[in-house]
Amino acid sequence: MKKVAGVIVAGGKSSRMGTDKMYLTYEGESFIDTIVNSLQPASSVYVVLNDQQDYVRKEVVILSDLIKEIGPIGGLYTALASVVEDYVYLWACDMPNHCKDFMNYVLSYVEEDLYDAYVICMPDGKISPFGSVYHKRILPKLKTYIKQEKYKMVDFIESLHIKKIYLNYTCFDPSRIFMNINTPIHYVALTKECPSYIAISGSKNSGKTTLMTNLIGYFTAKGLQVGTIKHDGHLFEADVKGTDSYRHKQAGAARTLVYDAEKLCLVKDQQQQGIETLLAYFSGMDLVLLEGFKESVYPKIEVVREATHIPPVCNPETVLAYASDYLLDTTIQQYELQDIEALARVIENYLKRSK
Repeated sequence: MKKVAGVIVAGGKSSRMGTDKMYLTYEGESFIDTIVNSLQPASSVYVVLNDQQDYVRKEVVILSDLIKEIGPIGGLYTALASVVEDYVYLWACDMPNHCKDFMNYVLSYVEEDLYDAYVICMPDGKISPFGSVYHKRILPKLKTYIKQEKYKMVDFIESLHIKKIYLNYTCFDPSRIFMNINTPIHYVALTKECPSYIAISGSKNSGKTTLMTNLIGYFTAKGLQVGTIKHDGHLFEADVKGTDSYRHKQAGAARTLVYDAEKLCLVKDQQQQGIETLLAYFSGMDLVLLEGFKESVYPKIEVVREATHIPPVCNPETVLAYASDYLLDTTIQQYELQDIEALARVIENYLKRSK
């Protein structure tokens, strides 16, 4: 295996967090220490800092930003211009869920000099600048790119000769590993104990919602607090057209909240979030059921109906059981769609094992 420098970019302003993110603590350690410890597969570990930051650790080489305030691309430039290794593995100080097994997996692809970079490709097809490996020979091209005042990492990466590393069918959960702690609510989502969650997945019109409602009724009758998350593949309207709050939103309000004596509804603009961030809204729940998420690595029950003429679509390694109205050719346990008690037992047994 080629010698690779592990580089942590830590020179951001942390303006949305209000404090330097690399010093935030998680499970008894600062973010920066946690990530340094996880970069063991690297030949050497480097941290890129700005002029206001300070970090001392014997086995870590500190690099000062050579080009300031241009974002992660400046960190990559500093790393490529400074390290002695031929390759740079790049990570960010605000993503503390990094692990050495993931890094070893990525580095297993770096076997020859055919590519300028080995780039992580997320399940949705987007590429990630972090968790990717870059060869030093791209430095002149990067220098030219920055001189043109171009600072978008993804655009630069796409101009290179790259090998994509897909995470679709691996044991790694991108939404957790790449969870970016940018704001206080992200930090709460990371540090709070998350409620247990299971996905109810399957193809379109397979009966996911019916099974969801039956399971909600079953667990609620047993005294559990149940939450649900539904991913909408389209842009949805959360409010009723013509209401005052709908008009507020249409006028440009970033957030609207409607409440009465028994409930409230908050609508806010935000980019798609990882499941750990969304679970921060479900504090106190005993169980959260996710509808959909068929391409995720989350544990799931897959619904399969004969009438749809569509075979199972989920990665079988993520399927706890099938709920089906006909016999499937599989070694994975399967139950009748109407056998709610048996399917609930599958969920209960999984939750007991995972605690």
